[in-house]
Amino acid sequence: MSRYHKNLVSLSTLFCVSLVGFVAVSPQSLWIDEANTATKALAPDWEAFVSAMVTEKGSDQQMPLYMVLIWLWEKAVGSSEFALRALNIPLLALAIAWIIGRTRISLSVRLWFVVFACVSPMVWAYLDEARPYILQFFGGGLIMSSLVNLTNNPQGKPPKTHDALVAVGGALILYTASLLSALSLVFFGSAFLILWFRAEPLSVTLRRPMFLGAISLMMVVFVGCGIYYIWTLLLGSGASNIAQTNIHSVMFCIYEFMGFMGMGPGRAALRAGGASELMRHVPALFIYIVALSVWASACFPFAYRNAFLIIVRYKIIITTVIIIFMAFTVVGIVADFRILGRHLMFLLPFVLLGMAGLSAGAFRNASVLRQCGVTTLPAVMLISCLNIRFSVIHAKDDYRSSAVETSKYLANGKVVWWAADKAGAAYYSLSPVVFRESEVSSSGGKLYLVNARSTEYLESLPFPDLVVLSKVDIYDANGTLREFLQKRAFQIDQVFPAMTLWKPVSKQD
Repeated sequence: MSRYHKNLVSLSTLFCVSLVGFVAVSPQSLWIDEANTATKALAPDWEAFVSAMVTEKGSDQQMPLYMVLIWLWEKAVGSSEFALRALNIPLLALAIAWIIGRTRISLSVRLWFVVFACVSPMVWAYLDEARPYILQFFGGGLIMSSLVNLTNNPQGKPPKTHDALVAVGGALILYTASLLSALSLVFFGSAFLILWFRAEPLSVTLRRPMFLGAISLMMVVFVGCGIYYIWTLLLGSGASNIAQTNIHSVMFCIYEFMGFMGMGPGRAALRAGGASELMRHVPALFIYIVALSVWASACFPFAYRNAFLIIVRYKIIITTVIIIFMAFTVVGIVADFRILGRHLMFLLPFVLLGMAGLSAGAFRNASVLRQCGVTTLPAVMLISCLNIRFSVIHAKDDYRSSAVETSKYLANGKVVWWAADKAGAAYYSLSPVVFRESEVSSSGGKLYLVNARSTEYLESLPFPDLVVLSKVDIYDANGTLREFLQKRAFQIDQVFPAMTLWKPVSKQD
């Protein structure tokens, strides 16, 4: 492909992916993790931002690159829900444009990769989150491009320094985007070195100044970030350990990667109801399974004829991806931490490229019937994407509506108990009251934070006129608050996604 055609394809991709991004990104309420991101992005200056990063323990401290990017982005674009999430649009567009413009694969595979990336329910789901997952997709995509290029490097020709620089760039993005992603770099780095030194001996590589410069820069950044990450661990920072890695979480990873998300229950409902929630969506899930089966059947003849060649050529990349998935599962079990699909977002480009390769091969010179079978899956994946974006089933935790109702009660001098995330309250202007557990608001109302508190503490507070309760496994894990509400004749007055608002049937003293 000529440079002109490469640039044309890249520009077209930028336009198409950006269009998808503007559809996928929503103005819905921020949910827990996004609200924690937003409160730091809203810091008015660098000093306030650093202070918030230091004092607010959690996973945000362990994703420094993304947090700095979104802090800068907020200053340029704004602080609305849509604006914060819109950072993902240029990140995804650049990632995909780079992959199809600079990866040594056939044009048909490139185009199919764009199709699958644009209709991937997992991409749509995390485009719509002010979190670092699309940035991780970017880093993983650069590494994938480099590994594929080295794999397809013409025999007898030395590898290009450019591919080493791309791999280093992807590694730096992953490492600084999330501490958890750092584990993958051990395996990606090993795969890169095997492929590189298979084509060129170390003695020759050491005479490449740009290569050595890139490696030196990477080592400096790695050591600096390593010290930083150790510091965050000593502070007690880290992701929530409410749930653990088990067979269910592993299956959910596959569920996310294969695009089932939009056809099944929302994440909050699935988290609360588990398998019983899946049963309610059997018809839609069955349609998706049929589409996946039709696609697999259409691709099978090509895969069967070329399986040996594909496995032999890409064995190092395939093995690396499998080992990383297994390693993260083991770490999740040992560290008592739940691994989900989003934590492995950097592997999604590899999955999409595999699907694109099979589809391109099966579509080429096939019958019309087989070609229709290949296109069945992308069509149903698009439906899954649209469900994620527009179906109320997949709506995010509605802190915005809950905060609006709370503000009405406080304006009338009422007492409100808040059993939900503090950052969500802060973003929707209920702070600083909610951080000071019994402070009187300017309107005379009182707002109390009652997350996972004892019965004695609840009984010491003024009787509430309204209770806002979010996910019970986080904010009322011991059931104390619900028991209190049931004994005192409270009932659910309003229900928002992942939020319930309780009112007393009759006021008690």
